[in-house]
Amino acid sequence: MAPALKAVLSLALMLSLLSGCATFGRWGYETLPTWMMWRIQTYLDLEAEPKALARRHLEGLHEWHQSTQLAPLGVLLRQVRAQVEAGRIDGRAVAGLRESLGDGLQPVLDEAAPRIAEVARLLEPDQIARMRREFDKDNDKLRRERLQGSAAERAEARSKRYIERAEFFLGDLNSAQRKLIRERSAHWPPVEQQWYEQRLSRQKELLALLERLRSERPPLPVASRQMREHLNRYLQWREGAEREGGMAALAAGDLLLVELMASTTSKQRQHLLERFDDWIQTVDRLAARR
Repeated sequence: MAPALKAVLSLALMLSLLSGCATFGRWGYETLPTWMMWRIQTYLDLEAEPKALARRHLEGLHEWHQSTQLAPLGVLLRQVRAQVEAGRIDGRAVAGLRESLGDGLQPVLDEAAPRIAEVARLLEPDQIARMRREFDKDNDKLRRERLQGSAAERAEARSKRYIERAEFFLGDLNSAQRKLIRERSAHWPPVEQQWYEQRLSRQKELLALLERLRSERPPLPVASRQMREHLNRYLQWREGAEREGGMAALAAGDLLLVELMASTTSKQRQHLLERFDDWIQTVDRLAARR
């Protein structure tokens, strides 16, 4: 997925969780700790003290996010909405949105790192082994979905994913917009393999870190620093071919997003503005509760 689109979709995910829309079923923002605990149990199957500690930290992280991060999110939503209404979604606006979302992730990672580290020091070897098996299952599924088939088949699958996500924001796309997405997808930088290898590398690094924290049981400040350093790498470009491919995909994603927004009809823009209005109202309501 292009980094530009990924940044926008990460915002869409948060907003959908905020509003509890049907896309995510019953998992709205207010039930995030429950959903996240369910995901953690899928990968680690915690018991007793680690499970209770993880639950407390998830609830604490959720309360912290609601009290400190929703107000800035509301400001960002209003800024983007104003740009949409004024028709100012150009390359600079897209880059600015991506930068704002990255800035918004940093405090979340900083807040989460010591909480994750404290639980990690209590893990058992079989739980880390379980996470490794779950990663393998996830990777097998992604490899089948993203890395098989000819270049043309991958491009078609890529365009289908983009169309589905674009329609989340804009409603139904017209034939010209679908054609635009398919044409751009056909010439998209072939970065899927690099993305997959990066995913494997980061999973390997995480598993090694969890094993080190489990076996060495360092003081919590040390464990927190190591976890924070690991999480921060998710916000950084790596050097070499991965960086070059990522930058190429970034430019292609920016261009497609700008072109698509320039092609929107009045009905589509209204659809998007109404979504923003709903999200802004929801963010304001949730923030006011704190």
